[in-house]
Amino acid sequence: SPHATLLVPASSTLDFGRTVTFGHFAQFAGTLLGGHVPRTGAIVVVEAFDRGQWRTIATVRTDRRGRWSARYAISGGAGRYPIRVRIPRQSSYPWAAGLTAARTLVVAP
Repeated sequence: SPHATLLVPASSTLDFGRTVTFGHFAQFAGTLLGGHVPRTGAIVVVEAFDRGQWRTIATVRTDRRGRWSARYAISGGAGRYPIRVRIPRQSSYPWAAGLTAARTLVVAP
């Protein structure tokens, strides 16, 4: 009989302070959802939408529990920047590639 393949996208929480002053650091953190994480962790990519495209601002590996954190020095101008997390497809991680919903970081002058 035929079989079906179900692709379930990876997901993560995304936490950060909503406002940061230009020239300081923004701290991002989260946890992968859904269970199994390889012993060596999984890769998480933090992206910001800037000048019409998504740009990688940090690439980190989670711990065994799926927890991750990233720090980014704010070097762009003041403004509002959507931030999201991309979890790429990984051979040792059983989920399909996934994205979080974007949340806005405000960079104050």
